[in-house]
Amino acid sequence: MVKKKMAKKEKSSSPEKSLCAFCKKKLLTLPFQCKFCSLEFCDAHRLPEDHSCLGLAARKEQLRARLQRGEKVTYEPRAGEEHYGLDLKAMTDPLLKSPLAIIGMIVAAVAIVAILFLIFR
Repeated sequence: MVKKKMAKKEKSSSPEKSLCAFCKKKLLTLPFQCKFCSLEFCDAHRLPEDHSCLGLAARKEQLRARLQRGEKVTYEPRAGEEHYGLDLKAMTDPLLKSPLAIIGMIVAAVAIVAILFLIFR
């Protein structure tokens, strides 16, 4: 009797395909975890807008309340949320302060527009 119960527990602990929290379909690929509600979704419902995310609505309300109080609202990463070790501000500040870098970006943009014009003419 004990062996049968153990066998059932082992079977139930085997990895199963998870389900999309919105449409309940089996997730055949890697699940997408929403950063607002922490639920797992299929690729069709991975965006907060696509699964009517309650966490997103709550976050928007928090931000609206902060704006009404006159607080400055900026992007604040959540605890444990990483940006792949990149400091984007430190990377872009020198580029925006250098006149040569700005001229280079403008020349590159004009070249891209010219190429696209030639291709889709």
